[in-house]
Amino acid sequence: MAMVANRNSRASWIGRPAAQQDGETPYELVAVCMWSVLGVALVALVLWLALGGTI
Repeated sequence: MAMVANRNSRASWIGRPAAQQDGETPYELVAVCMWSVLGVALVALVLWLALGGTI
């Protein structure tokens, strides 16, 4: 009986970069990092303004 490989099996991903194993491209990872940094900066700005905006 011949074994048919499942396209979603981990065996088909051997030798591929970790980012591709999870279905994310380098561009998606950069976008996630960018939005994370912008989100933290926005929260910091709002907190700074809420505390009076002085250094």
